[in-house]
Amino acid sequence: MAPMSKEKRDVSACILNNKYVYAIGGYDGQVYLNDICKYTITSDSWETMVLSKTASNAKLTPRDGALSFQIDPSCILIAGGIGNDGFLKDCYIFDTVKNGLKSINNNLPYEDWFVRPSTIIADNCLYAVGLVNDYIYKYDIEDGEWTDIHDF
Repeated sequence: MAPMSKEKRDVSACILNNKYVYAIGGYDGQVYLNDICKYTITSDSWETMVLSKTASNAKLTPRDGALSFQIDPSCILIAGGIGNDGFLKDCYIFDTVKNGLKSINNNLPYEDWFVRPSTIIADNCLYAVGLVNDYIYKYDIEDGEWTDIHDF
């Protein structure tokens, strides 16, 4: 695999359609990052995405350890992580066709960090285990609503 242009850790990685890997944010040893990079598997190459101003209503808060997961053929949900002000609960949808980033109104119920593999989709819902409090979060893809399931 070709190296990224910038060394970083605790990147949130998401496989899209078994063709691309999106690397979101991370930490370079000095600062939290807010870039979105795309790795194309067939060409073994990376590119840093430039967000479309017309398709975006937000700028990604710098973070590492975010949750990122494909929720439809062209969109990635990005949630939580840790940044300069501590743990985060804000959420975004990244449209990979339009290169647009949109902030969504429904944040995680609690601030959390997702630095271990912890996400699955079942019955049109995404389930993720956070690291901070070990809650299981449920995101209804159709309704765009988060709930926490911590009494399991």
